[in-house]
Amino acid sequence: MISSEVKRLSAVLEKFLRTVVPGETNHGPAVCSLDDILKNACQRTEASLYEKKGQLKLSSRTTGVIVNGEYEQLSQAFTSIIQNAVDALPAGGEVVIETKKDMSTVEVRICDNGSGIPPEDMNRIFDFYFSTKERGMGFGLPFAKLAIEQHDGTITVESELQKGTCFLVTLPCRDGAHHE
Repeated sequence: MISSEVKRLSAVLEKFLRTVVPGETNHGPAVCSLDDILKNACQRTEASLYEKKGQLKLSSRTTGVIVNGEYEQLSQAFTSIIQNAVDALPAGGEVVIETKKDMSTVEVRICDNGSGIPPEDMNRIFDFYFSTKERGMGFGLPFAKLAIEQHDGTITVESELQKGTCFLVTLPCRDGAHHE
């Protein structure tokens, strides 16, 4: 049991180090497709969504959005946010992901119709080690926020008890996105 816990903590530490140190290629900052990032993050949460008998809807108003940044870091950040949304769902609930491009930024809105975040917890959700989950360690959302900010983005949250929660992530993007 101790050995498996040490391995798990080691994996968390490795993830943390990958998150806080953005990588670069030999040709400058890495670039990646937001479509691919979101698709990967959704796939990573499929099993949990299936267990909840929930639905995930991805509604993109843009395609081909390219962001400066590390694919794995951004994918893990979005996976953490989506996983938290799935965890908050009632049986048969729904997570909706919407994207929208505006001039030089792209917005990703991730909303659930779950239980919402109590007002007394709102100021703590991005704090390391804060979790309301029985087996939560309090790393997912803090890592997500750190990764988004490392990529010159922002993350905000709105929540209403018994109605759900929405995370809004804004990232700078490159030209070339197509509006649908």
